[in-house]
Amino acid sequence: MATEIERMNRKQKNMIKGIFLATTIAFIWCMLPTLSPGLVGNWQNAYGTLVGSSIFWLLSLLVFGVLSRLHKKKLKGYPSLYDAVNDDRIKLGWLKAYRLAFIVAFITSVFWWYFHEVYAHWYMSSKGSEREMLEFLLRFVRQFPNGPFLVLYIAVLSLFGSYLFFSREEKNG
Repeated sequence: MATEIERMNRKQKNMIKGIFLATTIAFIWCMLPTLSPGLVGNWQNAYGTLVGSSIFWLLSLLVFGVLSRLHKKKLKGYPSLYDAVNDDRIKLGWLKAYRLAFIVAFITSVFWWYFHEVYAHWYMSSKGSEREMLEFLLRFVRQFPNGPFLVLYIAVLSLFGSYLFFSREEKNG
């Protein structure tokens, strides 16, 4: 029974690692126009990378969602195994991860809003070379994905990353 619990825990953790990896790949793909503007070119290609990364991400979430559902269905057949795999330590790890992900999403949203407000104020009150510098900054910022996608990617990355951090097993010695 103990080896079966370890195997199920390992399978569940591997699915979470897969979601984290897929989200990281989609996030880097989405940020590609910003990270390397010469590689993508104009804004239409940047929009294409946003759509492509979103489709990849949604498909990977769908695959891991189906795998997770099959995993839970298999566990439901064995109540003692289900209780052992979903013990209080796991629930506490998820609780901490959701709390951290909410805080990170909130901070990212506030930063994104504040950046746009401050930028708009600077741009409206600027003159000459300062305005040219702000126009350069605007061209750079336009290559970012829009705020909700950025917040969503960062929230999901922080959720699964912090869960993997909180649920890691301490090594003795």
